[in-house]
Amino acid sequence: MGGIRLNSGDMIMPPFKRCPKCGKTEFGVHGIHGDRVLRRCRDCWYSRNVPLPPVHKKIIYLDQFVISEFAKLKNPQARGHERIRANPFWQQAYDLPIADDLLSGLRLAPGGVAYLLD
Repeated sequence: MGGIRLNSGDMIMPPFKRCPKCGKTEFGVHGIHGDRVLRRCRDCWYSRNVPLPPVHKKIIYLDQFVISEFAKLKNPQARGHERIRANPFWQQAYDLPIADDLLSGLRLAPGGVAYLLD
């Protein structure tokens, strides 16, 4: 009976480096777990956890809903302006340093709205 055959070596992904044990260029990424990468050799199965560098940036993801609410807040002719203006949360959120950049189209990520904080 035909079908797809999968072995554990298929789950080891590039980039491939030289294996510290056997020397072959088969030492790839088997998984990423929190603050480490599990590298494994596709030939001899030697494994090693490699620590990842610490993350120093924060990402704030804002979906289209937030951008729409900001636009309603700033446009008195927009439908829903009074409702948004009556909720102090939206003005407080808009007063954050990122709001002007978001509305002007700066620092937007393709496929979504993401803002990196240094």
